[in-house]
Amino acid sequence: MPEAPEGRADGAEEWDEGRVERDGAHRHRHAEPERRGRVLALAERIKSSLAAMGRKTAGRSPIVPIIAGDERRALSWANHCLNRGLLVPGIRHPTVPMGQARLRVSLSAIHADADISGLEEAIASLPGMED
Repeated sequence: MPEAPEGRADGAEEWDEGRVERDGAHRHRHAEPERRGRVLALAERIKSSLAAMGRKTAGRSPIVPIIAGDERRALSWANHCLNRGLLVPGIRHPTVPMGQARLRVSLSAIHADADISGLEEAIASLPGMED
């Protein structure tokens, strides 16, 4: 591991800046803020759709959970989405606590508006969503 650069006694400020410059994800985040804005806007769109269906969501992330509760329901929902050409995995115990199984919607800036519309339609028609 390289040594921290000289400057401050602990080198923290300089070292942090250097690490960020070497890390690809951070470099893209700063170089392409419009992509970050787009993916967050898509997440907000999905969260708004879920809220309109009476589902609560939290956080500000391009990963949006849809809580199913029951593991069988989460897997059924994942298959429902897959049958519509959407890869929305069901996440179960032990990844999440027992009784908190969910779908994990992972969004990207390259998703088209039509992709999101298809996802919204699939979510609206999830079996047992009214529970």
